Amino acid sequence: MIRKRNLIDTGSLWRSIDITAEVDDSGFIKIKIFSEDYLKYLDERFTLTSDFTRARGFNKLVRDIYAEWIPYMIRRFPRLTGFEKVLESIGTRVEVEIVN
Repeated sequence: MIRKRNLIDTGSLWRSIDITAEVDDSGFIKIKIFSEDYLKYLDERFTLTSDFTRARGFNKLVRDIYAEWIPYMIRRFPRLTGFEKVLESIGTRVEVEIVN
């Protein structure tokens, strides 16, 4: 999103970005974007995180995360079923946060 918006000046912001994703036991995905301080201000002006979640590859990313999470949960709780139903709510169980 930063490149698409031509927001790269010196490259320090681009090089500082690190993204993590965590899934809790209920299937809620929290994506954290660690970066230079001013990404938060760029996001306010250019809605970068919203664009990220609406991007073509975002749903594939979420499906890939769940593809790893579901087998993990089945191994962890073998008697529970229905983890696949989480996939029906893609997009509503994801939060993207910029962390500085």
